[in-house]
Formats: sequence, structure tokens, C-alpha cells
Amino acid sequence: MVGFTLIEKIIRKHTDAADEDIYPGNIVWINLDIVTARDYAGPQVIDLFQKHYPGSKTFDNNKIIFTPDCYPYGNDPKHVKDQEKIRVFAKEHDIQVTDLGSGIGSHLLFRRGFSKPGDIVIGADSHYNILGALGILGQGAGDVMLAFAFKTGKSWIKIPETVKVILEGKYTWPTTSKDLALYVLKQLHEYGITGKAIEFYGDVISELTIEDRVTLCSLITEASGMIGFVPTDEATTEYYKQLNIDIEVLTGDENANYASEFTINVDNLGLYVACPP
Repeated sequence: MVGFTLIEKIIRKHTDAADEDIYPGNIVWINLDIVTARDYAGPQVIDLFQKHYPGSKTFDNNKIIFTPDCYPYGNDPKHVKDQEKIRVFAKEHDIQVTDLGSGIGSHLLFRRGFSKPGDIVIGADSHYNILGALGILGQGAGDVMLAFAFKTGKSWIKIPETVKVILEGKYTWPTTSKDLALYVLKQLHEYGITGKAIEFYGDVISELTIEDRVTLCSLITEASGMIGFVPTDEATTEYYKQLNIDIEVLTGDENANYASEFTINVDNLGLYVACPP
């Protein structure tokens, strides 16, 4: 029996679809662990929810979070009004709202322990895939899908192909994880990773801090990739231990069906900057 990639294993645990339906290109319904909305899209999501599901409750108030991070101080009348709408709706449905100015919503999800490895999270942010740095399947979603998710706790997903990337070698200061990310991105962009998931392995990954991993995975969007994953390891376990959260160790199966496998050597990696095309 062919094994599963990391993203396939996460999807498999969140769907009623049979194992034979878990393959690249297929579309399945998934059950969500966390649904979020920001102050930028939150008011529109609320309007759609109230229009299509008048008088309804959300699927689970403990699994929905508003993270106002675009206009954190409401510095004009429109944004003050938008944030008021969010707070009124949140109070009616007993939904958590993070404090204004407390940070970027996608980062708060792991910094405050709202989500953990193996979870599936959607929100109104195209860079929610940075959560892959901690083994979380995060994806951006539009207003209509978020309103639907508020009501049902579900979304659909097209299962992507997965590329396995092994990073070898060592680099030293002043080279940083941003240089690593830009170099890796260049290699992957030349190959073409549009719509694909990436799994990162190797000694280089093992030595990266959580912040470094977030930096690496945050740029996958810029190459049109779906998500970059760092399988859970000691660093991830220790990070969540400090939050008093036990996690499951997740990694792709050895016999998983990868679209491609690459080894990238980063010995003596220099400094990189992204230039206009």
C-alpha cells in the first residue's frame, strides 16, 4: 500500500472520504479545527453569515477567533465601525477577539496555542500557509467560504501534489534564514511548485528555530506554492511544551508518493536579496 504525504495524512484525519479518495487532484470536504477572520474581511464575513443564515448560531464558538491586525488601532471612522461590528457579533456568539495591537493573526494562532500540529485552519489571509512551519495545515479563504465555515465548520480542499525537499550543509552569520528562504525559493521556482505542497527535511531544518522555519515557509506563497511544511520534531515539541500543550509527531510516510524529491546543498550560503523581475 502506498503511504501518505504529510498533507495527505492531515486531510485524511479531517475528512469522511475513504482512503482511496486521498490522492492529488481530488477534492474532498474537510472538518476545520479553527476558523478566523480579521478586521479587513471580518465585517463582510459577518454580513454574509447574517444574510444566508439569519438567526443561526455558529458551528462552534470555541473554534472561531477574530484577529484584528490590519488596522489595529482603528485610526479612522470606517475601521472603528468595522471593529465595532466584529465585537458586537463576537459578543452575541461568545467568540474570542484578540486584543488590538497584540500581533499578526496567523502568528497568534501558534504563539498563543490556538492551533497545534495536525490541525487545519482557514482565515482571510493568503499567508496562512506559514502555519506549515509547525505542521499545521493553514490556508487563506474568501469571505463566502469563511461565512460558510462559520456556520458548518467545513471547507473543501483540492489535495495537492507534494514535493520533498532535503536541505543539506551549513551556513553561518551574517547569512540568515531569510537568505536561506530566498535561495531555496529560487531553486523551487525554477522547478515550478504552483499549487504544490512542500515538505522540508534535513539537518539544516533540524537546526532552525521556530522563527526561522516560519521565515522559510512564509515565502512559499511567493512561488505560487500551496504550503511549506516542516514535520514536527524536538523543536516543535519543546515549543508547545512551553505552552503546556502535548502534540502528535507528524511526518510523511517513507513510501509516500511524492511528485518530486530534491536535495539542496546550502554550504557556504551567501547573502541574498529579492530583485524586481
